[in-house]
Amino acid sequence: MKYRFLSLLLFLSLAVPCGAARNDKPYFCITPGTVLYLERYSAGKHKLIQTTTIEIESVEISGSGKKVNYTLMMRKGNGSPMYGDKAHLSIKVDSNSDFWMDIGVSARELMKGVLKTDNVSSTGTLALTPGDMAPGDVLPDSHSVVTALGMKYNIDVTNRTVLRRDRLTTPCGTFDCVVVREYKAEVGPGRNKCEWSENWYVRGYGYVRHDVFDKNGKLKASETLVRVLEK
Repeated sequence: MKYRFLSLLLFLSLAVPCGAARNDKPYFCITPGTVLYLERYSAGKHKLIQTTTIEIESVEISGSGKKVNYTLMMRKGNGSPMYGDKAHLSIKVDSNSDFWMDIGVSARELMKGVLKTDNVSSTGTLALTPGDMAPGDVLPDSHSVVTALGMKYNIDVTNRTVLRRDRLTTPCGTFDCVVVREYKAEVGPGRNKCEWSENWYVRGYGYVRHDVFDKNGKLKASETLVRVLEK
C-alpha cells in the first residue's frame, strides 16, 4: 500500500504587504490567524496536482521558546482530500529563531487521517531549520520511523545543504530567499520513494517555493505560495 508522507514543510510567517520579510522572525509562521495557500504543478504539462492550506491556530510560550500550533489540509488537484480531514500539527521555535519539526509526528497524523485509526505511532529525531542559515551551511539529518497497523516506514532527510541566496518572484510577491537542498527517502511496505528537493525560504514566511526532483535530478513538480490571508 502506498502512503504519501509529509514533505518538510516549512511554511511560514506572514506580513502585509505580502512581499515584506520580517528580519526578526524564524523561517516559520508565528502569527495566529494567518492562512497560507500553496499550489503544486507538475513539470512540463503544468497541471495542478496538489493544493496545501496551512492555518496558524495559536502560539504558546514553551520554556525559552515558543510552540506554534497549526493545521494542514492537503488536497489533490481535483479538490478531493489527500489525507482525510485537516491534520493538527506543531513546531517549536527556540530563542535563536531556530525551528524544530518532528517529521515522524507529522507523518503519523496524516496517516491517521488516511487509515481512520489511532493505531499509528512514531519515533525519531527533530529536523532543525536554523534562523541564521547562510550559503555553504550543512544542516543536520533527521530520521523517523512511523508504525501503522504493525508496518514500519522509515523517513530519512539527509544531504541538507544551504545552496545560495536568491530573489524570487511568486504570485504572492517578490522575496529575498535562502535556498536549501535536501534528499528524502521514504521506505516501507509498498513504499519506496526517494527524491531531492530545493526549498526557497524567506525569514518571516518559511518556504515560498518547493521544487521536487527524482533521484536522477529530473524536475517532477514545483509548489509555490500563491495567497496569504490574515484575520
